[in-house]
Amino acid sequence: MVQAILLLSFFSCVALLYFFSLLSNCEQPYNFTRPVNSNSMESFTFNKNKMPVNPIPEHFHSITPYLHVQGVQNLVGFLTHAFGAKEISSSKLPDGTIINACMQIGNSVIEISEVRGGFQPMPCAIHLYVDDADAIYKKALEVGAEPVMEPVTQFYGDREAFVKDPSGNHWYIATRIENVTEEEIKKRMEEMVKRMNAE
Repeated sequence: MVQAILLLSFFSCVALLYFFSLLSNCEQPYNFTRPVNSNSMESFTFNKNKMPVNPIPEHFHSITPYLHVQGVQNLVGFLTHAFGAKEISSSKLPDGTIINACMQIGNSVIEISEVRGGFQPMPCAIHLYVDDADAIYKKALEVGAEPVMEPVTQFYGDREAFVKDPSGNHWYIATRIENVTEEEIKKRMEEMVKRMNAE
């Protein structure tokens, strides 16, 4: 019994040495990932020829909205038609169903994932600047957005509207039409509060 265990240990060591010798002769990087538990992944990366890497990937800024929704495919269609979004990348099931997508709107990027397992949809609010808030608001309603606030000129210099997309996310659609100083914003806000209190 002891001899069998020793032999098994010996062959295991030989197999590991052979495996790592193959890695040392390989020009391509290897990335091995194994699940540790249901909520995390542990990665082991062997990269012989390490290339310079930009810490922030192309198209991305430091902060990127990540929408957790039910029905990614529907939301992708809505964003494409309402806001002119362009698909940068996506992950699909064999039947073509999108489970994760990266979309570009204007000069910014958002990520969208299909909720699965214990995760639930998580609506959020996004402030979107466009060239013509009125036109984009109208287009959004045409392709299924729920109207919340029609376009209105705000005291801080924005022409702004508010809609809900089919997944329940809030979109504040705005166009800057006037550059207003902080002092003037404060003055206008005080006047607005006075008018509201007088009504």
